[in-house]
Amino acid sequence: MITSAIRRFSQLTLLTLLLALPLSLPGEEEQQAETLPEGLTITSVSFFPETVELTNPYAYRQLLLSGTLETGESVDLTRMATLEG
Repeated sequence: MITSAIRRFSQLTLLTLLLALPLSLPGEEEQQAETLPEGLTITSVSFFPETVELTNPYAYRQLLLSGTLETGESVDLTRMATLEG
């Protein structure tokens, strides 16, 4: 019983410490947006899943965007994409 109380205390202490950490450190620079290296060209784009159905105002879905370069290599475009519309 004491062991379980100590384990619970340790978990709560860790959770409290994690919640107390700042989301960003003072003076921390924002990261630059990802871009393709200069000179590479995307020849096709695909996304997964191919269809998305949102059934209520709070529904969300993550998409994965992939591209094929002129060299034939595949590249993840997800973090480079923006939603417009």
